[in-house]
Amino acid sequence: MDLIWLVLGLVLAAILAIVVLVALPWYRKHGIEQARASLKEVPSVLTRIENSLEPYLSSKEYLPERVARPLRSEIQTLTELTLPILGKSVRRAHDGAMRKDFESIKIAANLLRQNLVGHNYQYVERAIAEHSKLLVDELKLDAAQREATVRDDERNLVVAAAGSGKTRTLIARIRYLLERNVSPTNILAITFTNKAAEEMEDRLTRMSVPVADQGIEGVTVSTLHALGKRVVQAATPGPSIVIWTSGPQLSEWTLPTELVMESKFGQSASESLRTFYSPTKFLTITKPRPRGPKSAQVAPPITPISHSLTPEPASNIGA
Repeated sequence: MDLIWLVLGLVLAAILAIVVLVALPWYRKHGIEQARASLKEVPSVLTRIENSLEPYLSSKEYLPERVARPLRSEIQTLTELTLPILGKSVRRAHDGAMRKDFESIKIAANLLRQNLVGHNYQYVERAIAEHSKLLVDELKLDAAQREATVRDDERNLVVAAAGSGKTRTLIARIRYLLERNVSPTNILAITFTNKAAEEMEDRLTRMSVPVADQGIEGVTVSTLHALGKRVVQAATPGPSIVIWTSGPQLSEWTLPTELVMESKFGQSASESLRTFYSPTKFLTITKPRPRGPKSAQVAPPITPISHSLTPEPASNIGA
């Protein structure tokens, strides 16, 4: 009986050895063929990403988050997952040509990722340098305020506590847009309270910035609620019982393309405003929602965040 089991074990071991000897070369050959096919596909992926990025690189314009985010995700997957796995297959192939192609692809992917990650940082640094007389010498903004002012995404969120310079940053954004030859009539500044709106109007007036008033064109300063009423009135046919005592007449008032806004908490105000219309550029500065006992709350610095519909986690850049 023991002899039978011994013979069966030897037979099974022989069969297993034959399967391994036959399957291993096939598996290795199949892996090399897949690696070759992947090496042919990766350049087309890199070319597509590069073509999407090229208009912003050549024009040196700000790369919007709605464009950058999927590109970052794709290039990150390529460099951190796809290429390392592909590299193992290439090394097993012991093929000099394949290794050379892989190394060139790896260099191109890393360079493209570097350009993608660093483009907006370079844009911000360049914009601050070009407008340093306004931002540094005249308005005396700190590093975080300067970055929040010049970042040029389609929608920008800045989280800042009381006393950190929110109103100053909003005004700096308006001055920055005017310095870039944006028409004052295309700029809308929104605050949450009447007091903040009056303060902003007063500061802009003292800086000789034209502010929209009866019969006068300029930057429109409004509270969120007043703007909502104005939009509703403009969209409602027939007579209206709402009487406006200041600002441009509704018949002559058009929605601007540049928006700076101060919100009380989070994004609720800016999200509500976006149900009325979508400006070309959108900057929201908001206070963080308080949590825990007041004595334990710590005021964070101004934190600019570029985002599309959903902001990325904030990364503090300094007070």
